[in-house]
This record gives sequence, C-alpha cells and structure tokens, in this order.
Amino acid sequence: MCSGQLPVDAVGMTSTLITEPAATTPGTAFNGADERLLLRGGLIAAVPYAAGIAFAIWFLNTTHPAFDATPLEAAIGFRDNASKIGLGTLLFVLPMPFVLMFLGGLTSVLKRSGAALAATALAAGLVDVALFSSATVVSSITSTIGALDASVATGAVIKAVDGVLPVTIAVAGLVRAVMLGASAVLLRRAGLAGRGLRAFTWVVAVLGVLGVGTVMTPLMFGITELAMILSWVWMAILGTRLPPRLGR
Repeated sequence: MCSGQLPVDAVGMTSTLITEPAATTPGTAFNGADERLLLRGGLIAAVPYAAGIAFAIWFLNTTHPAFDATPLEAAIGFRDNASKIGLGTLLFVLPMPFVLMFLGGLTSVLKRSGAALAATALAAGLVDVALFSSATVVSSITSTIGALDASVATGAVIKAVDGVLPVTIAVAGLVRAVMLGASAVLLRRAGLAGRGLRAFTWVVAVLGVLGVGTVMTPLMFGITELAMILSWVWMAILGTRLPPRLGR
C-alpha cells in the first residue's frame, strides 16, 4: 500500500501525469534540412525560367505577331500560334511551386535576424508570384480569342489583352524590390551574404523600381525584363549559397 495520496482534479477524478514531447527548437538539424530542401527550389525554378526566356526570344523573333501589327494580323497571328503560346505559358508557370518553396526556406532563414522584415519579404514575394503567374495565364487566352473570331474588332481586344503581361510584370518589379530590399538587410545582419551579393541584390531591386516606367511607355520594358531575369538569377544564387551557412 502506498502511504501517499494521488492528486485529485476538480471533479474528484484521479489525475495522471502526462509527459509532453520535447519541442524542436529553431536551428535544429531538422529545421536546417528543411531549409536546405526548400531553398533548392530557387535553383530548380531557374531551369524552366531559362528555358522559357530562350523560347520567348525565339518566338518573338520568328512567328510572333509584330508589335505594330494591325488588329486583324494580330488576331490571325495569335490564332495560328496557339501551341507555341501554350508552351510558353507552361514554361513560365511551371516554376511557381519551386518559387514558393524558395520563399518558405528564405523566410525561415531570415526571420532569425528580424521577424518583421522577413514577413515583409515573404508577403512581397507572394504578391510577385501572384501577379506574374496571373498575368501569364491571362495573356495566354489571346490564342483562344483569335480562334473564336479572327476579326478586326477581336484583334483589337487581343492586342489589349497581350499588353497586360508587360505592364503587370513592371508592377510586380516594384513589389519584388521590397522583397529584395528586406532580404538584403537581413542577409547582411545575419552575415549570410558578402558585399558582392548584397550589391547585386540592391541593383536588381533598383532595376525593378525603374522598370515601373513601362506603365508609361513600352520603351522601359527592357529594364523590366532585365530586372525579372536577374531576380531569377538571384534566387538560384541563394539556393546554392545559403545552405552551407545554415544552423551556425
């Protein structure tokens, strides 16, 4: 017989002692492995992005309707290039899951040096992804519209819809600049990036801001496009360089 009494809870029942499982704290091996895997998404995403850029350059210089084409020429041109437009759309949408992986891993790393800025970078990155992917999908319907009615009136609509993509990419560049700026600050604070990488980050951010001029004139789209391509390079670099420093 036991001489002591078991503890009794508020309703008169004998309570039991429950051992809580040990919590995994930030910075453990499990966390580091997850971050390594997620950050690799930036490197993986660069592959279809590079293929998409190469395809887009080839398409724009071969059978893509000229930018100064008449509405009727545009309607017929987009109708006849439906398969190519579909392939281009696929190449630019395919990386999206890997970009989300990268953003998750980057946020996990950056939040150790500043939770507020890390959350800001994540939010900006998600808006960037949403803008780019939605504009890509909207632009892809030009071939469908042309197939339904290849007329002058429809061609005018097609040209207007096709113009949504460059303007949206320009606006996304402004949002992306917020992500890059916040990341640059936190990467410096955590000692995870040298001067060269930080300078490159700021350059890409500034180009994104300047590219917003595309909203006013298509002559600025070259800067917008360059900023977008360099941001993918930036993701690929971080996807390969950050993991060795994790968990220190």
